[in-house]
Amino acid sequence: LVLGISTKILALTSADECRNLKSQREEAIAKINSQAEIAIEQLNQTIESDEFKERIEQRKQQLREQINALLEDETRLNEAIESNELPSQVKALLEEAQNNPNAVSEFLEQQAEALPTMLIARLRQRQAELIEQIPLLPDECSS
Repeated sequence: LVLGISTKILALTSADECRNLKSQREEAIAKINSQAEIAIEQLNQTIESDEFKERIEQRKQQLREQINALLEDETRLNEAIESNELPSQVKALLEEAQNNPNAVSEFLEQQAEALPTMLIARLRQRQAELIEQIPLLPDECSS
């Protein structure tokens, strides 16, 4: 009789623990999702702001000037293209810009247009990483 009662108590405790663990996991996921949505909303507001747009324009102008300075100095240009420090995308841009004067502006416009999507994707990736870090339920709680 005592053994039967103990088994029932253990089963109840285990069921309660499983409900508690499941609840904690669901709360953690909901909190991460909520924080991610808030961050994305704030990011969207920032992206739409005149200040952000002005900073992007200033950065495009700086990069345009730096790239054009490189294009005007063949020695530095060749060193840059041959170096391992530049990403292949930038090397390809430098090579294309030698023959196509609009390549730099087109590249910078594409990058600026892609920036919001890239930033949101980074937030979503971080959201997924955080959810992945939440411990899974033990096998006995899976039912």
